Amino acid sequence: MDLTDGIFWAARSPHQLGRFIAFDSRFVERPLPERTIAEDPFLTSGEYQRQVAAQASLEAGWAALKKGQAARALERAQQAEKDNPGFYRNAWLRAESLLALGRRPEAGAACAVALAGQPALGNERARIKKLRQQTIRNP
Repeated sequence: MDLTDGIFWAARSPHQLGRFIAFDSRFVERPLPERTIAEDPFLTSGEYQRQVAAQASLEAGWAALKKGQAARALERAQQAEKDNPGFYRNAWLRAESLLALGRRPEAGAACAVALAGQPALGNERARIKKLRQQTIRNP
């Protein structure tokens, strides 16, 4: 809101990435098209759609892994990496899948990539480090 000029903006979806439509605060039903702010370039460039697809791939991958479908989970991790390259959770899912497939050295390398991606949460870092330890144990 800009209280000095009496304008407020309402964001269009998704996630406040859409256009911000300006309104006169005294007459809320009156939009001010000349003061409207364009949507975020992240939305219009296709990046947002790729990120949504990557998230769906990760969710499907974790679900497949829970069902014991490690090869399917690995495919989903690889698709997530194509859609959202460099995200640590892609490498994490890849590591979990590779370990389930018995491919310890590759799983260890994927753990290193996941950790290099600087996981956001401490418990995630701890889980990835624990996973990495499992990749170096004797079979």
